[in-house]
Amino acid sequence: MTIELFDMVCHEQDFSFDGKNVLFLHGQYNDKFNKRLLNAALDVWQPFLPYARQWEISNASLVQEKDFLGKKYAAAFIETTKQQKETEYLIAAALSVLEDNGLLMCVAANNAGGTRLPKTLTSMDIKAESFSKNKARCVWGRKRNEPPKAFLEQGALQHITQETYEFYSRPGIYGWNKVDQGSHILLHALPESLTGTGADFGCGYGFLSMNAPISAKLYCIDADSRALEACKKNMQEQDATFVWADLTDTASVALPALDWIIMNPPFHEGKQSNATIGQAFIKTAYNTLRRKGVLYMVANAHLPYETILQELFPHCKKRHEGNGYKVYEAIKE
Repeated sequence: MTIELFDMVCHEQDFSFDGKNVLFLHGQYNDKFNKRLLNAALDVWQPFLPYARQWEISNASLVQEKDFLGKKYAAAFIETTKQQKETEYLIAAALSVLEDNGLLMCVAANNAGGTRLPKTLTSMDIKAESFSKNKARCVWGRKRNEPPKAFLEQGALQHITQETYEFYSRPGIYGWNKVDQGSHILLHALPESLTGTGADFGCGYGFLSMNAPISAKLYCIDADSRALEACKKNMQEQDATFVWADLTDTASVALPALDWIIMNPPFHEGKQSNATIGQAFIKTAYNTLRRKGVLYMVANAHLPYETILQELFPHCKKRHEGNGYKVYEAIKE
């Protein structure tokens, strides 16, 4: 795992964090590295719920952005991302809360932005050192100056205009500055009105919730807290409840019985295609819908969803097929 590079470098450089305030941004739990920080006051910001739950067995405190942005830290660790604007924001945010000469350390797989890290740190006036192993790179250095304000601002919610649509979003959210083609196709394949109580599964910044013909109580659900923040901003004039939940874990999703669900489920985990995510969304949808409840779902045409849909929903049909997508309507008996 890339996080293990943190432990290797800390051991080689003889870095000690006992009794110090330490921040970890966007990181997944790693038992070996966590042991190195056992005696530190560790704050972790992890907006993706399945990864946030990994930290429940640790000594860390899970915090929100507003919490860590008001503190000072002796060291900050970041698992950066392939999205460069997001990475620049994370580094700038960490620098803004580091003490003078505080340690900043970043890690990423080479194919997820790791090779760019030395240049990115240099652009923020950090004299960077680097270590590579197992197709990943760890880069570190000391804070010398405050980060450029532009890097902090680009990570905030911002107004986006795409085609005829306007919305708020931010780097880090999937498809943060575009209208997803599949969601657009689903929008135009929906019935004229959605009534009763419904949900947008994997709502993202809220494209479907904002634009679907909804005259109902609506639940907007996503595993990324940043997506929910954007969706709430976009839906501020509409009646909606926002739920931070992992829809692949049916047992943990607490919702009332729903009359309908709309969804364009993710099918990637990092760079890897993973159709089991969408299949788990379908199972959660089935378990959450009331009798005669309806699922409206769009998916890339090649994804293997029809079998599980037909197994769970005897009344399943295609409302649309074309442009590489299929829209399904599935009714629960």
